[in-house]
Parts: sequence; structure tokens; C-alpha cells
Amino acid sequence: MPSKPVNVKPVLVYLTHAQHADLLKLKARLGVPVSEQIRGAIDRYLKQMESRK
Repeated sequence: MPSKPVNVKPVLVYLTHAQHADLLKLKARLGVPVSEQIRGAIDRYLKQMESRK
């Protein structure tokens, strides 16, 4: 099991069954944990929103 990233905050997020299934497919195909996929998506979203200022 990969080690937990440093300086993280646990957050409860509800996903649809389809979203979760798609993330699990990506995990199997790419070997990237679901939590890492979600953090990456949040980083991209925040960067996109910051550039709109």
C-alpha cells in the first residue's frame, strides 16, 4: 500500500456509482490510486479557476 502523502486533510466526498467505477477503471489501467486522481483533478480545477481572476 502506498504511503499517505504528507500534510493532508481527510475529506469526505460522495461520488456517483459511475464516477467511482470510472476512477477504479483508471486505477487498474494506469496504476494511479483513486485519491491521487481526485487530488490531481482538484489541483487542475483550482489552477483553472485561479486563471479566471
